[in-house]
Amino acid sequence: MKHRRDKLSLLKHSAAELETASEDSSSRKDMEQRVRALVNGLPAKQKACVTLRYLQDLDYPEIAQILSCSQESARANVYQAIRHLRLALEEEKCQNTEPRMIML
Repeated sequence: MKHRRDKLSLLKHSAAELETASEDSSSRKDMEQRVRALVNGLPAKQKACVTLRYLQDLDYPEIAQILSCSQESARANVYQAIRHLRLALEEEKCQNTEPRMIML
């Protein structure tokens, strides 16, 4: 089930970005650190669901049982967490690539 961990850590970046990240281990480590920081900033329920799903490789019925919620709730929390993480990474990427004005 390592595939899930890879999906979370890289959040479905384009193939070109994945190749670049794997070629440059420091970039991959930076990405992993950013994702960890973003996961830590998620609401508690989303953080728990995404951690159980991708780091513990649990299925939705197992997550629902552990967190005393429905499978639909577990699935929705994982979906929302991934959506928030993607948006945050995209926003971060846009901020890093915006042209900067130089004062002369």
